[in-house]
Amino acid sequence: MLGLAGLVRRSSVSGAAAFNLRRFAGVMGDAVTVEKVEASLKGALAPAQLEVIDTSGGCGASFQVSIASQAFEGKKLIEKHRMVNDALKEELKTIHALSIKKCVTPDKW
Repeated sequence: MLGLAGLVRRSSVSGAAAFNLRRFAGVMGDAVTVEKVEASLKGALAPAQLEVIDTSGGCGASFQVSIASQAFEGKKLIEKHRMVNDALKEELKTIHALSIKKCVTPDKW
């Protein structure tokens, strides 16, 4: 079976379009998973509660996160969201959309 990168090499696609298809093929090979998102958030924020849902249908392009962490104590909502984004810095290079549904301290869960 010929992968996307192989199709690009064997097709008449050239220039920027070929580069974008090869880049897309590389990104798809390193798809983000629920487990990767959970591991990054657990490592950075030690959540008491964590729910991660792949809303992309399994391709790893879109996630919804609900998280409760003591690290959010005394922080404004924008600061909490930045903390989540910082924790997912590597994953956000390939994720198309991240929805932070809930971002609270454990007592507000």
